Amino acid sequence: MTKLTSILGALATLSMATAAQAGPTNLGFETGDLSGWTSGLSGGGTATVVQQLYGVDETGVRLPSRLDYRPQGGNWFLAIGTGEADTAQTVSQTFSLWAGQTISGRAAFDWGEGGQFDGAKVEIYDASNNLLSTAFSSDGAGQAAGYDGAWTDWSFTAASLGSYTLKFSAFNTGNDSGTSYGYFDVNAVPEPGSLALVSLALAGVGFVRRRQRD
Repeated sequence: MTKLTSILGALATLSMATAAQAGPTNLGFETGDLSGWTSGLSGGGTATVVQQLYGVDETGVRLPSRLDYRPQGGNWFLAIGTGEADTAQTVSQTFSLWAGQTISGRAAFDWGEGGQFDGAKVEIYDASNNLLSTAFSSDGAGQAAGYDGAWTDWSFTAASLGSYTLKFSAFNTGNDSGTSYGYFDVNAVPEPGSLALVSLALAGVGFVRRRQRD
C-alpha cells in the first residue's frame, strides 16, 4: 500500500510540474495590445491590435465600401500590414503545449495590391525552429485585384509535449506599390486533458490514505 501511495504521489508531482510550463498568453489580443507577443517588422511593416477594419482596395486604400472585418471571439484582433518588397512582417509567440492539445483561431488575407500576389500565413514551428504546419495560407493568386478574403478557421494539434512557436505573417511580393494585410485571431486554448491526470492521482492518494486509516 505504501508503494502505491508513493507511485501516485510521484505521478501527481510530475503531472503538476509539467502543467506548470509556460502556456500561451494574450491569445485573443484582449489586452488591446501585443503583450506576450514578439513582432518582427521592417521597411514600413505594421502590426496593430484593432476592433474593426474595413478592407482595402487594390491600391491599399481602406474604404467603408469594402468587407467589414471584426473580431472573431472577443473584442480585438491583430492586423499585420506589409512593408518592403519580398519581406514578411511577423508577430509570434512561443509557448508549451501538451500532446493532443489544440490551438486554433481564424485568419484572413486582405489584398491591397493589384499586380503581385502578396499573402498571409499562420505557421507553427517546433523548439528547433522546424516548420511543423502551415495552418493558414492565402494570397492573391486567382483572385480579383484588391481581394478581401473572408475569415477562415485554422488549427494545430501538438503531437507531443513541448515548446511551439505560433507565427503570423503578411508578406509583400515583387514590389510595395500597395499595402496588403493579414488579420488574425486566436481562441482560448482548452485545458490539457492531462490535467485530469493530476486530479486522478491526487484522488488516488487521498483514497489510499483513507484506506490506511480505516
